[in-house]
Amino acid sequence: MIKKFISLAALAAFSLQATESSTEEYIGKITNVFLGKTGNVKIGVNLTEDDYISCADANWPMYFPAGESYSDSWLDFVFQAKYYGSTLRIGYTPSNENNCSIEYLAIVADDGVDSGGGSIDSMVRTGSLGNVALIYTNSLVEGSYSASNHYSDDIAAAAFDGFTFSGQINEDANSPVSRGIWLVKKETDPNTNVALDNWLQISYQNTVKISGMRIMINSKSLGLGRLPRNVIIQASNDGNNFTDMQSVQLIEAEDQGVTFNSAISLKQLRLKIVSNYGDKFIEIDELELFSE
Repeated sequence: MIKKFISLAALAAFSLQATESSTEEYIGKITNVFLGKTGNVKIGVNLTEDDYISCADANWPMYFPAGESYSDSWLDFVFQAKYYGSTLRIGYTPSNENNCSIEYLAIVADDGVDSGGGSIDSMVRTGSLGNVALIYTNSLVEGSYSASNHYSDDIAAAAFDGFTFSGQINEDANSPVSRGIWLVKKETDPNTNVALDNWLQISYQNTVKISGMRIMINSKSLGLGRLPRNVIIQASNDGNNFTDMQSVQLIEAEDQGVTFNSAISLKQLRLKIVSNYGDKFIEIDELELFSE
């Protein structure tokens, strides 16, 4: 089911019987997670000068117990949110002592799209992590995706269809595009013998704010060395002039996330592949993007 936000299954209980008047809310990002012998999971959050929370401990202001029925799913949720740099809504009970008790957690269904006229429209988020790049959502169609080149029918859009070569990975996806992968052969300029650039691109109709990405590849292609290794995240607002925003070295893994140094406002995001893990083909099965 397509989601405007993601919440925990355990959220339905609101669990610790906090009343509306006694619960406050922090909106922001998790910085640290502490697991000790006390039986509590302590959470550190990112506080700016303008932020204030009613918890005495500045380093580990919030916690939830480790031994409850919902604890495992909450811990999972927390680690995923930290990994992908997601902005969270955290409801908590104020405390003048040490840590505040967390009452609920939710991914923010915040605004991620600037229509260009100053008004803000909410982006549709899909899948388990809130992907905003799935084809046929957020006004994205096959023509919204492009690449330096592609092999056979493995076009750019196939990297945004919610499928890998091995099968469906996004529950909101409809059907794969071709084989569900983007594939390109590394080539050199016949005149200069210089390697040609390889890149994969998504173009939004309006300005969006992107804070991270997820890259997937099937195990066979990973073993062949087709996964990008060194990449450059580039951004543009006119589709012609691209600015290098961040260089990343990907680990050799089937599924990995990258949190950007800071959220990037853009209309076009281009992933430039500088090198891969050795094969003559470069492959990305799925590229997901996340908005704050």
